[in-house]
Amino acid sequence: MRSTTMLRKALEQGEQIVAPGIYDPLSAKAVADLGFRGLSLSGFASSATLATMEPVMTMTEQVELARRVADVVDIPLVVDGHTGFGDAVHITRAIREFERAHVAAIHLEDEVFPKQVGYYKGRKHVVSIEAMQHRIAVACEARQDNDFVIIARTDAASAGASPDEVLERLAMYSEAGADVIMTLVSSLEEAKQVREAIPDKPLLWTAGLRHLDGGFQIVIYPLVGLVSAIDAVVTVYEALMKNGVVDVADFNAGYQRIMELGGATFFSEIEERDLERVARGS
Repeated sequence: MRSTTMLRKALEQGEQIVAPGIYDPLSAKAVADLGFRGLSLSGFASSATLATMEPVMTMTEQVELARRVADVVDIPLVVDGHTGFGDAVHITRAIREFERAHVAAIHLEDEVFPKQVGYYKGRKHVVSIEAMQHRIAVACEARQDNDFVIIARTDAASAGASPDEVLERLAMYSEAGADVIMTLVSSLEEAKQVREAIPDKPLLWTAGLRHLDGGFQIVIYPLVGLVSAIDAVVTVYEALMKNGVVDVADFNAGYQRIMELGGATFFSEIEERDLERVARGS
């Protein structure tokens, strides 16, 4: 079954998908092997792997990383589609590229394009409601797989919009055809308000470090894995710089886990069979 269909059926059946954030194929395989039913790839995480900032990342860079992740897992992958990377022509190409990369869903936001690096300092700028509705409509029209999920997100609150305007935007994005609404709420009370304003669409919650229920069908943890990974790298090599030694608990176990995730057993079996055939002269 295609990952798009898997996600679409789960949403239609009212199931909840918890999708931990990953940042490369190895982290994706490690998380998938734990039994989760979905994964998420944020723009921040993907740009971080290139040691750059999300606003200057290109569509092809985002698609290529998503493709590499989707190639090694068989569960739905939800990917940050930014603003669609341009006008209707660019949005159309982006949707087709993400589909070909076997992504299950993307979320589109109402920030201005080109995205501005200043949003890392809390300065966000959003387009009009009508402009974002157009983005969503173009995205929905562009998809060739009807199960491909289009998620609409608003950053209006961070741009100074009132709670009422945020709810209005989300409702209008739902009307424009978005399959799922992504809301950046911080309390159960806000979650309830969104659910009341949009009673007929699945909601996505960006959990951060904690989990809100509030009727969310998709829950993502975009940066927990990435932040933990870089913290571990810095910690171990900081000790090497200071003390000249490293002390990694269960190094061998971690090494073996990486080998297995990379397909060591699978490729070893192929190699052994091939060596036997060569030895037999067949």
